[in-house]
Amino acid sequence: MPLGVGGGYAAVARVHADSGGLSYRTLLRRRSARWEDIADVRVYVQRGRHGDIQRVEAVTRGGRTWRLPLPVSTSPEGQAAFDSTVEALRALHRRHGTLESDHLVVIAAGTAGRGIRLPAVLCALFAAGAALAAWFVPVVAETKPAWTSAVPCAAESSARDRNCLTTLSAVIARSEVEKGKGSSYLYFAGGRPIDRLAVSREGARGFEAGDRGQPHRLAR
Repeated sequence: MPLGVGGGYAAVARVHADSGGLSYRTLLRRRSARWEDIADVRVYVQRGRHGDIQRVEAVTRGGRTWRLPLPVSTSPEGQAAFDSTVEALRALHRRHGTLESDHLVVIAAGTAGRGIRLPAVLCALFAAGAALAAWFVPVVAETKPAWTSAVPCAAESSARDRNCLTTLSAVIARSEVEKGKGSSYLYFAGGRPIDRLAVSREGARGFEAGDRGQPHRLAR
């Protein structure tokens, strides 16, 4: 059962099916398989600029999918001939092999395997973000009351069993005020007690080089 020659291809795209199996040939590729090595014959629907484009796919038992160059349906006028050819292919397959599906499977572009990857990746990213938020929020909620309720540490030994604040002396080397929404920074002379401290924009504007500050450290 020759399925014809593609008009634009002119003798470089042919599809043939008989009792021995299914084969096709294009300018760049040639493939053939016995019916017993083909698992299913189905239809693939692709969205085109002027409407749906329907083509035939042969799925091998090894999992590979062949998209045949013929037949192709691009308009309602050619739908009947396309459906008849697909049914003839499935009848040959049914007679000389074993169809995995008892009905014609139609694959739309949005439900094909490649179309599922992006939603799956997005779902994984959303799940990871939700897990990070679930971990981060309780930590922030637990730390904030500790700062608001902490008292100055009387001695180093007193910080072992309860929250307290240790005050450290520092000299401001310079301030860096960010114009955007990011954090501004205070830089300390000699890198002591730390190189820099993230503060609000207003906080950074309130200091100049040489000012003395007293950063607080929460001890547990």
